Amino acid sequence: MTEEQVFLVQNSFHKLVSCSHKLSECFLARLYSTAPELKTLFDTTPGKQDGTPLVDCLRPVIGVLGEPERLVPTAQKLAMRHKEMGIRPNDYPFVGEAMIWTLKHCTGNDLEADLEEAWAEAFLFVASTMINSSEPAQGA
Repeated sequence: MTEEQVFLVQNSFHKLVSCSHKLSECFLARLYSTAPELKTLFDTTPGKQDGTPLVDCLRPVIGVLGEPERLVPTAQKLAMRHKEMGIRPNDYPFVGEAMIWTLKHCTGNDLEADLEEAWAEAFLFVASTMINSSEPAQGA
């Protein structure tokens, strides 16, 4: 990711925090419509996720997005939590699609091409780090 992409993602994330409940609802609705089998993996009991699972999940990685030495261990910890929930590597594309769709359709703002590309790059980097850290080492 370029420094400009990091800036775009971090700056837009700060604006998204104020509508975190709406974003989480849109995200989960989209995710469940494209991958209904994932519905059992997320506990959406009121108060359990406080209605903000998307923002809560993104917050730690977005904060260190431009710092690979901090981002990789943060993404690895997140991967372990997701693995414990039962999320598999082949589930990540559904999550990424739902996240980008949510940003495009539920923020109340048009997602410009450069911002959409920056978010997609951020997701790809974080997701690949998470997938790589949650898979067993080859030859082990």
